[in-house]
Amino acid sequence: MECIIWKMIRFFIIFIAIVSCNLPINAETLDYAHGYFKKLKTKYPLYGQPIKLQDGRIYISSIDNIIYNPVTNTFSKAESFNKNIDIHGNDVGTLLNNGKILFIAPYMKFPSEEFEDIIYKLINNDLNSGKIQLPNNNTKVYKNRWQEYSHLTELQKQQIYLPYIKKEPLLHKMYNKYLDRYNNSLSAQLYNPATNKFEYTGKINIRRNNSSNILLKNGNVLRIGGLTQRNSTVPVGVVDDEMSKRAACFELYDPATGQFTLLNVCRNFGLIKTVIQLNDGRLFIESNSKFFIYNPETQTFFESKHSAYGENFLKLSDDRIIFSGWTTDIKEYNPYTDELKTIGRLLVPRGSSTYYNMTLLPDDNIIINGGENLEKSDSVWIFKLGTTYEDRVEIFNPNTKEIKLLPKMHYKNPGGWSVVLDDGRVLFYFGKDVELYIPKGYKVKRIIL
Repeated sequence: MECIIWKMIRFFIIFIAIVSCNLPINAETLDYAHGYFKKLKTKYPLYGQPIKLQDGRIYISSIDNIIYNPVTNTFSKAESFNKNIDIHGNDVGTLLNNGKILFIAPYMKFPSEEFEDIIYKLINNDLNSGKIQLPNNNTKVYKNRWQEYSHLTELQKQQIYLPYIKKEPLLHKMYNKYLDRYNNSLSAQLYNPATNKFEYTGKINIRRNNSSNILLKNGNVLRIGGLTQRNSTVPVGVVDDEMSKRAACFELYDPATGQFTLLNVCRNFGLIKTVIQLNDGRLFIESNSKFFIYNPETQTFFESKHSAYGENFLKLSDDRIIFSGWTTDIKEYNPYTDELKTIGRLLVPRGSSTYYNMTLLPDDNIIINGGENLEKSDSVWIFKLGTTYEDRVEIFNPNTKEIKLLPKMHYKNPGGWSVVLDDGRVLFYFGKDVELYIPKGYKVKRIIL
């Protein structure tokens, strides 16, 4: 009996040890102003925004879909996206409340555009000879019959070129393969980390690129902005000025039904760069240097009186928005008072704010890394001959306005991507240049048996 009891006690101790072996102290008690960088090894090049899974692992949709395990500090390949969907150019995936990730494919070229050069060679002679009858018969309006053909709808074009493509078996096979991908790209996909599998979900209503997708408080995903697929009647090479206006309609994804629904909300922001959800559920939207606050419940908008260029938008715990302005400026916007002000300046000139990275920490401090290594000449920051990227790092406190240098990174790069792990460490990566920032006070608890 004693032996059984002892085995049970030993099993319990081992279980506690396994559970506790990788539990750090509370991330918010760590000292981020004092820490160091540690290199990590990966055989996979890492590019693209990180998505933190519910179990603390990090999903990176890169050249390959990669999972980073912060417990073992290892990288592994995740399942590839479903067949016929080119997903790598997509907008960032959205983590749902059920733990799955929603991915929406970008719009693809119309088949007539994808095969335009081939179609031209196939039909141009018959177009010019009048053997092909065009539905509009507006040759007088256009300079030539190919231009007239180019102004037809995609369906009208297909009725003309498809019989020619069908006469070429290999070309027809290529065309059908692309058409399959084109049609399937309307369906969004869900990645399930528990099974490491992808599945199709509902079809989108509007094909668009560079949309902003954000998880709302109620668990639905709002999709806004971007650029729509070009108007097929506008010839290739001619600018379609309506591409952003057609993307003005808001679209909602409901994970419970797997359906996308168009909302009765259309607001032409132009290109939306940033959407951030505030603590009360409203959305801060930055578009073309203008600030807006959108209330999803009342579907109303507030437009700020301010206009300011910015990159690297971050939301503090009290909803203040911090972002980088021109050159070395750090700015703060208060969405409740509509106040905008400059609250600091970088110690290190990093060139355009597009090329450096800002990471919000659990204590509201901000780590700034990357950018271009510049030197000062006559009070103006200029490029050095043979410009290199920065390895100097600084930390900024938006409350005290204090900014100071941290130890240098091991790699020089234009900023790359970063994510704060559940244990408080910060993962930085750009290609195969990967490292962790480990703040002072971080330690792994271990029980020695």
